[in-house]
Amino acid sequence: MRSAATAMLDADRALRNFHWQFANHPRLRLASRSQFDPILQAIENENEFVVSAELPGFEPENVEVSVEDGVLTVKGMRKHAEWSDELSDEEKEKRTYRFERRIRFNGEIDEENVSARCKNGLLAVNLPKPEVQKPEVRAIPIQVN
Repeated sequence: MRSAATAMLDADRALRNFHWQFANHPRLRLASRSQFDPILQAIENENEFVVSAELPGFEPENVEVSVEDGVLTVKGMRKHAEWSDELSDEEKEKRTYRFERRIRFNGEIDEENVSARCKNGLLAVNLPKPEVQKPEVRAIPIQVN
């Protein structure tokens, strides 16, 4: 049986393929040069979801990770080497790479304990699943009349 994470990656791959076909069509331009599409990988195990993103050239302080209502959002911004304050606003935008990705999970997430780390252009986000509350077994006294 396929996991939720595998299904999510299949949908993500199909969407990127669709986007690539239209972004490269001469009459249909969906993406500007300033867009960046990070490669994501999601793994689900018994205790957590782990999402990794390849972010070459992005500094950790320019990457934002948030979780709200079971949705993970990863955003980032990177300036091209030719970016400078003297450029026009249009030229600055062309030399700024941005991305934003949102992932909804097929299970609950312990949002209070989500953690993220970034090293050498690789972001790893750990999203633990909440602990399953086991029902309390309680002995019921039998009354004798």
